[in-house]
Amino acid sequence: MKSIRDKKGMTLVEIVISLAILGIMVVTFLSIFLGSYTITMRAESRSNTTALIAGEIDRQLAISTSPGVSTSNAVIHYSGGVTNTIAGKNINASVTNDKNQTILITYFAPDFVPEGTP
Repeated sequence: MKSIRDKKGMTLVEIVISLAILGIMVVTFLSIFLGSYTITMRAESRSNTTALIAGEIDRQLAISTSPGVSTSNAVIHYSGGVTNTIAGKNINASVTNDKNQTILITYFAPDFVPEGTP
């Protein structure tokens, strides 16, 4: 007669240990997945906000009489006391993003003069 010890197979302790190891691996992969999902959602929100701001700036540039657009000069100071003045427009844009946050941007759009014009 054969004893129980002669039988081949896995014991209950081995099964419990392998399930514990499998559980640790699943938790690790889920935490990595959830972290990357959070980063992706933040990037989507930032991208949407950037598109809203760009659209608002373009809209205000198209309407030069918009209250958010004012004529201004930017002065660049170089070493040696040399300065350069660039004419342009200050644009104040304001949008509300998907998190109901108001974003305010001030943008300077230079007036470009083609080469050779007085």
